[in-house]
Amino acid sequence: MYGSHHVENFCGQADAQLPQYTVEPYVVDGPLFDEMLLRWHRRFRGDEATWEDRALFRSLNMARASMLMPGGLEFGFYDVGRLLTLWISAFEILLHPGPGGRVGETQVLDVLDKAVWLDKRCTRRAKEVNLGKQTCLRTVASELYHKMYVLRNDFLHGNEVTAEQLTINEVPFLLLASSLYRVALATFLALHIPPIEDHPDEDAIVRYIGTLSYWKGPQRLHEEAVLKAAGISTDG
Repeated sequence: MYGSHHVENFCGQADAQLPQYTVEPYVVDGPLFDEMLLRWHRRFRGDEATWEDRALFRSLNMARASMLMPGGLEFGFYDVGRLLTLWISAFEILLHPGPGGRVGETQVLDVLDKAVWLDKRCTRRAKEVNLGKQTCLRTVASELYHKMYVLRNDFLHGNEVTAEQLTINEVPFLLLASSLYRVALATFLALHIPPIEDHPDEDAIVRYIGTLSYWKGPQRLHEEAVLKAAGISTDG
């Protein structure tokens, strides 16, 4: 049926039962993927890897594990807590400064606070976040990460957790985590929209409009998720 008796048509795969899917370009986070590909070649070309590159791919491995949702009869309520724990680890592995340094919730919040946002509502430090005995003003992304961090701790420490706590403004924390992680990744990788040419002609302006769409599209999706979770309207 598939012409598999012709060697040139054979497409081997890890498991014969797995279907093959084509990922269309429009569903890929282009700016993030482009930078990741560059980092992949740099990390695995055989030279001594930098701490930053090792941290990046260890973190991505943890994030991948976080997104492997259990299914079927083995899925239980506490699996959510385990996956949230993996998400927190993905953040902290990514942002660890290296030997002799340390990373915790405060360091992650600092990165989220200095992220570049398209929607100015995401840049305002207007949310009070209690870190131990200290209260400070943070962005909505930091406030949401703090809530996720506290929920993770409740799971780990055996505190009572209800099903209602697993979502915030109808956004599941497990889905919100990926949007917050994208923000941390973009900041870690120093992703910025390329500037327009100094003296652009009409063709250059048209190309730059396409560039803006390419860069802003994926980020807007994650910003909308963050704002929705924060209870801020994304209409208009």
